[in-house]
Amino acid sequence: MLSSRLDEVRPQRTRTSRILAYTAAASAFALTGALIAGTAAPAAPGGFSSPSASPSANPSPHPTLRTIAVVKPLVVSGTARYDSTIKATGAWTPGSNATYQWYRNSVAIKGATGTSLRLGTADIRAKIHVVAVVKLSGYATRTDTSSSVTVGPALFTSAPAPTISGTAKVGHKLTVSAGAWAPAAATLGYQWYRNGQAVSGATAVTYTLTAADKGADLKARVRAAKGGYTTTDRHSAPVKVAAGTISATKAFKISGTARYGSTLKVSQGWTPGVKITYQWYRNGKPVKGATKSSFALSAKDIGAKITVRATVTKPGYSSRAVTAKAVSVGKAVFSVKTAPKITGTKKAGAILRATTGSFSAKPTSYGHQWYRNGKPISGAKKSSYRVVKADRGQKISVRVTAKRTYYVNKTARSASVRIAAR
Repeated sequence: MLSSRLDEVRPQRTRTSRILAYTAAASAFALTGALIAGTAAPAAPGGFSSPSASPSANPSPHPTLRTIAVVKPLVVSGTARYDSTIKATGAWTPGSNATYQWYRNSVAIKGATGTSLRLGTADIRAKIHVVAVVKLSGYATRTDTSSSVTVGPALFTSAPAPTISGTAKVGHKLTVSAGAWAPAAATLGYQWYRNGQAVSGATAVTYTLTAADKGADLKARVRAAKGGYTTTDRHSAPVKVAAGTISATKAFKISGTARYGSTLKVSQGWTPGVKITYQWYRNGKPVKGATKSSFALSAKDIGAKITVRATVTKPGYSSRAVTAKAVSVGKAVFSVKTAPKITGTKKAGAILRATTGSFSAKPTSYGHQWYRNGKPISGAKKSSYRVVKADRGQKISVRVTAKRTYYVNKTARSASVRIAAR
């Protein structure tokens, strides 16, 4: 009996246990959801939540932080060149506070923690970027890195085109003016160009035009260099080079004695380095073979007008032709070297004789004239003279005339001699 009674009770206890287990599981599930939602009420006796209990006032032990939003991406702005200032620009959630660190080739730059960076010589050709650490209460800290910029040399703020002054003709000097470069203290170099090609050795501020420059376009380049700055070239406008002008430094004329037997020469002065050719003319007609700077006068030239024409040339220069003023050619002249003398006994009846004296050229014949007290003695025209009674106590002299073909007669007079009175 007892055994059968027990058999009846066991199924009932089993069913009750199952109901209690199910109820506890449901209560636990509901409590977990309430905790997650933050509205769980204190547990009622027996482990169940009271439907009328108030929500819990305790917050979650691990709150979720919000993310700082990017309003404007972090970038490096400004001109990335030596001696310029670049800036970090960016914007985030309002109220954010950003701190900065600048980097050169990925290495932090000591002290560079501002929003801007002044670029120095160490930055030239380096890659520069900036890192921003952004903070805001209740938000997770944010770190942004900009793209890199490569720093170049600075540019001259004033780089004027040079100008050329002077006469653009062969033989003249040109000067290039560089103008005012900025900033100052730049080192300036020069190079002259002929038809676009550098002229060897022409690296000064001045340049003297040569024959090779005739007809060419000439220009000058100015090169400015300064530490931290881009080396900069500027070229002048080209100038067309004209042929040079041959200048006379001395008047062109004929020098020498224009007489038979003499030699005429050219007197002249020209620009250095010239070549001169000559042609002599007689009465306007060229004398065959007379192409030197001197001309020996012959018998054909007596009474003629003689001139000379010179053609002057020099590479790179315009040729020049000049004609000297003509000269009239006369006969040659004697000059007296020694005067004639009277020899013989100085008394009536004696014969006096005259020496010929000497002349610069040898005469071919002589003429004579004897004088008494300075007056010609009629008929006394020989080299000797017989003293007559009328000559007693008087002064006798002789004049000798030298003669030669193509020469002007030349007369030389002797000293007087006194004839004895008895």
